[in-house]
Amino acid sequence: MPAQITLARIRITFATLLLVTGGALLALETLFGLVAMLGIGLGTFRDVFVVLCLTLSFPIFLISIRSLRLAVWALWIFFIVQWADECSLGVAPHFISPFDWWHGDVLFLAIVLVQIAYIIQPDMMKKFYAVLD
Repeated sequence: MPAQITLARIRITFATLLLVTGGALLALETLFGLVAMLGIGLGTFRDVFVVLCLTLSFPIFLISIRSLRLAVWALWIFFIVQWADECSLGVAPHFISPFDWWHGDVLFLAIVLVQIAYIIQPDMMKKFYAVLD
């Protein structure tokens, strides 16, 4: 007899799919950062900071192995730090959109996927419903 499909099982499967997709996007972004690091070099503190902003997304995502909540917070903070880094890259620092280049777009999409996975986890929904009762 086939296993019964429950709403909790669907949520777990969907959350897992979102986490795998978000992790894959962050891994690709980190690989791009590693390739870009070869051209940037590590000559100055500024170069090191740029390289860290290009390569730290997947290692931050790996925090989700221990705590998905902490990983979500760390990824949002990293998004803001990377945005500030982008703004200061010009000769004269200026305010730009974090979505001006694909790196910011991919990071934002991956963070949203991980955030949704965190929200739809069955344990989190039980806590949410308990607050409503």
